[in-house]
Amino acid sequence: MRSRTVLMSISLAALSLVSGNALLHSQAAEPQNSKTFGYQDSKTGIFHPLTASGPTENTSTAFTGTITVKLNITVKSAWPATSTRTIVCSAEFIENSLTASAQGSSYQEYASRNATLSGTTYSCFMSIPYSWLIPSTAIQNSLIGSYSVGVQNSTATAGPALLRETTGPVVSLTALPANGTTSAYVISVVI
Repeated sequence: MRSRTVLMSISLAALSLVSGNALLHSQAAEPQNSKTFGYQDSKTGIFHPLTASGPTENTSTAFTGTITVKLNITVKSAWPATSTRTIVCSAEFIENSLTASAQGSSYQEYASRNATLSGTTYSCFMSIPYSWLIPSTAIQNSLIGSYSVGVQNSTATAGPALLRETTGPVVSLTALPANGTTSAYVISVVI
């Protein structure tokens, strides 16, 4: 009897080596540890999953163009005679689109550069090309833009490196510019 048990154990071990673990073929895979975002109705206790779908090429229109911003900067602030100044400009634009089903898109575009001096006026030109996927069924669109001009003490080893900064709006639109166009903005800034 004992030899039969030993023989059966050896047979099972040999079968396991030849075909892999026999139990693995019948085991189900462990479920992935994934999270489903949503909310639970406090009155009914029912969980409602949120659908997270952003714009795709199938449900959206490619929207391209360029935004240019030229800042003409007049300096009226007084600086320490020992400071060497660098004027840094930036522009930021945010696009938002929303559909009736509360899906949409949001893009942020940003550019910065040092201003150049011509006579007594500094100028800063930024060109921002963009390519956005806008939902084809968008019922609300907006484009908001702002600028920033900062004067830095480029020789500061102690004390503030940023001597002065000013910000302001460039544009606030409830419709996007026409597809494929260049939107140009010229702003006079006093710092």
